[in-house]
Amino acid sequence: MKRIFIAISLLLSVNAFADTTSEMNEYTSVIAENLCQRGDASSCNSLGTSYAIGEGVKVDNFKAKELFEKACDLGSLQGCSNLGVFYFEGKGLRQDYLKAKELFDKACNGGDAGSCNRSAILYAEGQGVKQDYSKAKKLFGKACDLGSQSGCEVYKAFKKQGIK
Repeated sequence: MKRIFIAISLLLSVNAFADTTSEMNEYTSVIAENLCQRGDASSCNSLGTSYAIGEGVKVDNFKAKELFEKACDLGSLQGCSNLGVFYFEGKGLRQDYLKAKELFDKACNGGDAGSCNRSAILYAEGQGVKQDYSKAKKLFGKACDLGSQSGCEVYKAFKKQGIK
């Protein structure tokens, strides 16, 4: 069981945001803002990430949350995942594991491996849901199938512990 929790701890320590921008400056943030206003989900997510981490703009969790919400509504799996992280962490809003799970599940079902890992962690830790190692293992397995190396490692640790 100790190996499982070490593996989960490693997953939690990784940067939580699914899409980080590289060197978002004032000029590119204006372009992203314009594209987001025109309905480009990826631009909304990238700009939200910039506001969340303060890259090229001043940190503004409220603005980041709004942008992630818009990105998610426009179909961005990363936007849904990032909004889920905000609910998971209680970043700029009331912490809500159940809402985080809903968002992680939406992105996971759409094929986002990181969101499958995040949802699995909620089950493994019993945060917002009843602790269920079998569901956690299944979700880590799905993350693995979607290409997440860390999901594969945690899945193997669960399997080694005999979790069905």
